Amino acid sequence: MRVLLIAFAFIAFVVGNFALMIVVARSAPDQAPEPVGIYGFLYQELALIAAVLLGSLVFVFSWVAVGRAPKSGDLSLEFEPPNGLGPAALRFVHERCFDPLCATAAVISMAVKGALRIVEEPVSGSSSKHSLRLEPAGAAGKGLTTAEQATYDALFPSDVSLPLRGDETEGAQMDQARAKLEAELRKDHDGATFRWNLRYSMAAASVGIVGAFVLLLTANQSLNYPFLLSLALTFAQMKLWLIAVFASYFVLSLYAAPWVLPLVSRITLKDILVHFGISTIIAGAVLALAYWLIDPATASRKFIGEWILLGSGAFFGAVIAIFSRLMGATTKSGRRLMDRIRGFGLYLEGKEKGLAGHLGHPKATPALFERFLPYAAALDVAKEWRQQFDGAIKPTWCPAWYRGSAPFDAVRIVKSLNSAISATSEVSATARRRRGWFMQRFGGLRLQPRY
Repeated sequence: MRVLLIAFAFIAFVVGNFALMIVVARSAPDQAPEPVGIYGFLYQELALIAAVLLGSLVFVFSWVAVGRAPKSGDLSLEFEPPNGLGPAALRFVHERCFDPLCATAAVISMAVKGALRIVEEPVSGSSSKHSLRLEPAGAAGKGLTTAEQATYDALFPSDVSLPLRGDETEGAQMDQARAKLEAELRKDHDGATFRWNLRYSMAAASVGIVGAFVLLLTANQSLNYPFLLSLALTFAQMKLWLIAVFASYFVLSLYAAPWVLPLVSRITLKDILVHFGISTIIAGAVLALAYWLIDPATASRKFIGEWILLGSGAFFGAVIAIFSRLMGATTKSGRRLMDRIRGFGLYLEGKEKGLAGHLGHPKATPALFERFLPYAAALDVAKEWRQQFDGAIKPTWCPAWYRGSAPFDAVRIVKSLNSAISATSEVSATARRRRGWFMQRFGGLRLQPRY
């Protein structure tokens, strides 16, 4: 069905272009009228610039109205996960996106609850390398969250152990488990903890596009062309303009993919300007080269109108790409939840001094360490959490859910498990192969969310 729709859209595009060419050829007057403009700009150029500014202003006002997250409140120490969040959900809310550590935290949580065992074995032929395997132990009555239960069912559909390695079958199985986990987390928090405000982005983009069409048509009508010819010329100009918009949008998204992955991340104005400028330059250079190769004559000042058309389209595409990602925001309840997660994270890091409630610090025991280890893994503070139990846990201590030839090292196991889960992914392996030299060097900078 999707292939048929694409084929139909392509045929409609080709037929529409031929019809447009026929209309222009038959309706064009013998002698073109003198161009009309002001301050050296033609009305068509001014129309596009005005439309881009109008759409950009709507984006800015929409972002000011709904896209800014509530301010953070006062921090207080938390000795328990807020609202009964599971480790994967806590990671998802804290980072405001799904990443590999969400799956790692879910696996460790299921292991601590007794639903699975983590087996570490030496790789044959190597004394230093180890492989990991997940063994099911039954999820019934183990207190798994809804997201963890869905992940468990996807990991062990036949109650058979799952080696964590780059095999295609196991990779597809792990991808399915991660997809189930992400779907459950998004179902619980999309709209309640985060709001994406897609309708505002679509409305702002529509204002710019519709405004460009209306203003261009009005400008073409000022040349005293017949209405049908003005309409045909407007469609022809809009076609080029929209190509520039979408080209810029995709170039910017490709360049900025690593730093816009958290769709609701709060970043500084300086970061926006720097990446906006670099991405627009890249998009403009690509469009200029492509347009010059198609028609070298456009390099002359005689065709400055085409450059303004392409430049305004590239600019508006960049505006859409940036603001459609910045438009998402945390809800008020989500802001309170994130503040409590930060308070719980400070406890896991051992930075509770000076915060309200630090006098009720629980006693350090192996049971407490094991209980909150999945949360420490979720917040990437497993090392700091382990350091708080020096002297309280014997070097020979080993949890029941771990089996291996080497002594149990929580920090090492978390890192190894996260690497193994990431490697056991059919999608991730394909993405790594396709990423290539260019994306590794020019894939943009990773910006951390700003609270």
